[in-house]
Amino acid sequence: MKLKSILITALVVIFGPLTTEAQPISDIRVSNHAAFSVSIGWVTDTVSEGYLLYGNLQNPVRVDDIRGADIQDDVHYVRIEGLEPETSYPFYVISGDIIVGDLNFTTLAVGPVRPPDLNVIGQIATSDVPSKNGLLDAIVYVSIVRGAFEFPLLSTLITMNTGEDWIVNLGNLKSAHSNDSFVVKSQDIIEVFTTGGQSGLAVNLQYTVADGNSTILDTGTLLLSTDTLSENLQFEPGLNLIAPEYFPFPRLTASDLLRLPDITEVSRWSNLEKLFHTVIENGTDILGSDFRLRVSDAYFVRSKSQSTQQIEGISIQGNVQKPLYSGLNLLSIVQPNMNLSAFDVLEQIPDGTELTRFDRLSQLYSSAVQIQTRTVGEDFPVTVGEGYFVRVRADGVWSPSIATPRRNVSVRHSGIRYGGLKRIPAFTSNGPNAKQAAGALIISNISSASVTISWLNQNANSRVVLVGPSSDAPNHEIWPTEVKSTDVQQVDLTHLKPATTYCIRLITENGAHDGPLHWFTTSEIDVGSPYSLFGRLVEPDEITPVSQNLITVRIDRQGNRSELLSTLTDTEGFWTVNMGNLKDPESGLPYAWQVGDPIQIIAHGTGETETRDVSQQITGYSPQNTVPVYKTEIEQKRARANRFSLGQNLPNPFNPATKIIYTIANNQAVYTTLTVFNILGQKIKTLVSRMHQPGQYEVVWDGTDSIGQEVTSGVYFYRIESGPEHDTRSMILLR
Repeated sequence: MKLKSILITALVVIFGPLTTEAQPISDIRVSNHAAFSVSIGWVTDTVSEGYLLYGNLQNPVRVDDIRGADIQDDVHYVRIEGLEPETSYPFYVISGDIIVGDLNFTTLAVGPVRPPDLNVIGQIATSDVPSKNGLLDAIVYVSIVRGAFEFPLLSTLITMNTGEDWIVNLGNLKSAHSNDSFVVKSQDIIEVFTTGGQSGLAVNLQYTVADGNSTILDTGTLLLSTDTLSENLQFEPGLNLIAPEYFPFPRLTASDLLRLPDITEVSRWSNLEKLFHTVIENGTDILGSDFRLRVSDAYFVRSKSQSTQQIEGISIQGNVQKPLYSGLNLLSIVQPNMNLSAFDVLEQIPDGTELTRFDRLSQLYSSAVQIQTRTVGEDFPVTVGEGYFVRVRADGVWSPSIATPRRNVSVRHSGIRYGGLKRIPAFTSNGPNAKQAAGALIISNISSASVTISWLNQNANSRVVLVGPSSDAPNHEIWPTEVKSTDVQQVDLTHLKPATTYCIRLITENGAHDGPLHWFTTSEIDVGSPYSLFGRLVEPDEITPVSQNLITVRIDRQGNRSELLSTLTDTEGFWTVNMGNLKDPESGLPYAWQVGDPIQIIAHGTGETETRDVSQQITGYSPQNTVPVYKTEIEQKRARANRFSLGQNLPNPFNPATKIIYTIANNQAVYTTLTVFNILGQKIKTLVSRMHQPGQYEVVWDGTDSIGQEVTSGVYFYRIESGPEHDTRSMILLR
């Protein structure tokens, strides 16, 4: 006999008849995990009594609501004590004549007792005036999210007798991966979720205080609301980088998405670990460790078709603060109606160097990069419901909800490209019947759904591209529109099928015969790791920018060549490509770039403009500058005079922290270290240890050693080593 049948029989004997039909018990959560106890809460659609049964199926133990066995409410909370460590217990939840079973919890091992830690406090209300709104009882859940990991819940019950104030001590947290106590760090996200039954729901996300001496974090007042909001998740064939706009409720997991038609894979990026966690559908099985979809995070979802999925959620209260870890992060914008652009966001993220969007229609990355005080690349709109990669130089925090628009944002349509050269959507027929052979094509930016066709405009005749899946009948004419460049014309072909070969011809409006036949094959549905490459094209005087010039980029690794990427220089000569778009021509899969890979960069010129070929290597430090950046003659002179230097720390003397500014010589990237020593020559702390592009940098020393302990007052030395250059200066710490 099945487990549930056995238990139901026992329950009928002991407590009378029960029903197992569809029931309105929801949001069952186990919290306050310990070796000898746990807490369990749940919500019902109607007011009733509630209790729990656990343990031996023949003789289960009943545990009543902590407020009493006769309590009638739509929210229930029990505390189970006297348990055995490291033991799994089955349990059933009963409210009125409704039962939910086949549940279990496991106690933890006996571990060391942790001293009190940060107290998280707040208030719960159903109006803007706490203590005067007849608050019904509510449960407060507190959890910690670090990178891709969510750690076990803490909880407490707020009642009309205890008032609206609540407090949870994080010293009670246990690690999800060991029996050790969980140590809260300054960039952990504290998620506060409150459910008050018929009073409603509320959620808040808090960034833990950076001050290690703080003992209290006040999350403010959460207003319970019965209003849930709906949003549509849009999926296109291929990969989709989505982000929930609201806090999903009921909770939504990766496996829930995989149960939708044609969804086969869900991946999340761990900002802390710098890797993907993936759950896939394999027939009737789901492989991989399931995870919950969270607001302010973003997810790659693989779909076989175009579809829309409606989900329910709760609006986040207060400012959402997003911790960012040095390197690549994946995040979303959760504040609607902001009308932000990529340049807006990148310029407001502390230490931000790169913002990358994945376009689900073209299946390609596009990037904006920060070059000292200038932002270049694609200024795409940043919208709710989309995910974005952001790269930062140092750990920090950013609040998307306080970002402010600074410029007008153009709406990007399928087939139209930023940067001055417009392209029309694929497969629109429009043009004369007369045709004449034209020059060679440059095929680039190949993905599973799109490709870029470029050609040099060597005479005045307008040109059109014929495209089709058969060499006998290219059956679609595509015309470029409003070409602002006299040298280059381009079109984007979109809505293509993956792993499919297409034939193309280039023709002119006059003449009697077609041009030579070309072909390309779209890639498989996949994407590489984002990595931005940028540069600036100038005339031989090294001052005058070359605008609207075609740039192509590829990797040639000992004969193993990638497909081409291409872009156009902007009005100041800047250009940007993302190496995550590279494809392997043999397999159709992403071409995995590696540090040290040789990069071939070609600036294609016509007429009196020469073709320039520059060779570089992947440094591994994105965004990577490929050529010196000069805007004006004054800036060029400054750059030439901008030699290696190590500045005096400011302030000096200092307490508790000081800033050190240093400049890397104006040449190729070099490995640089900056280290603090005491007066005996003993190493105290390494502040910098990485590759540097030419330019000015700054770093802050907070007066601590390599393990985070404060050092004593005295004279200290800081030494920089950058390639063949080095320098040493002294500073004074006064406690």
